[in-house]
Amino acid sequence: MIVNKVEFRAIEEYDLELLMNYRNKLKSVFRQYKTLNKKNQEQWFKFINESDSVEMFGIMINGNEHLSGVCGLCYISWVNRTAEVSFFIGDAFYKGGEAEEIAVKMLIDKAFNEFNLNRLWIETYEHNTTNQVLFKKCGFVQEGILRDHVYKDGKYRDSYISGLLKKEWKIND
Repeated sequence: MIVNKVEFRAIEEYDLELLMNYRNKLKSVFRQYKTLNKKNQEQWFKFINESDSVEMFGIMINGNEHLSGVCGLCYISWVNRTAEVSFFIGDAFYKGGEAEEIAVKMLIDKAFNEFNLNRLWIETYEHNTTNQVLFKKCGFVQEGILRDHVYKDGKYRDSYISGLLKKEWKIND
C-alpha cells in the first residue's frame, strides 16, 4: 500500500469504539489482559485527557476519516526527560507497512524536538516480532530482557526493553 500522508490528531470520544475493537483484537501484544468494554475505554480517555504524564495521538493515514491506530508517550518524566512509547496500528490494511515506520518516526521527532525529551523506551513481548523489527529500524536498541515476565496465550513470555536517546536520533534524522 502506498502511503501518501500520515497525520496525528487528537483522540475524540467518537473514536473510542473503534479503538476498543482494535485493542481487543491486539491484546496479546499489550499489557492489557482482559477484553475491554465501553466503560474501560471511557476511563482510559478520561485518564489521557487529564494526565500530565501522557500525550496520545490518533493516527490518520492517507486522509481516511477513521483512525488507523494510536501512538503516544506514557509515563513521561518531565524532570528526567524520558517517556515510554505507546504505539499500534489496528487497521489491518496498514498493519506491517510503511505507514507504521512513518508514524513512529513522527512520534520520535515530536518527542525529541517538540517535547524536548532525551530518552524514549518501549517494551515489546517476545512474540511481537513485528514491533521489534519496526522499532529497531527506527533506531531503538535492545537494552534488556525481562525473562518470563508476562503470561500471554497460555505461556510465559519474555519482555524486551529497548531505548533510543535524542543524540542517537539526530544521527538517524
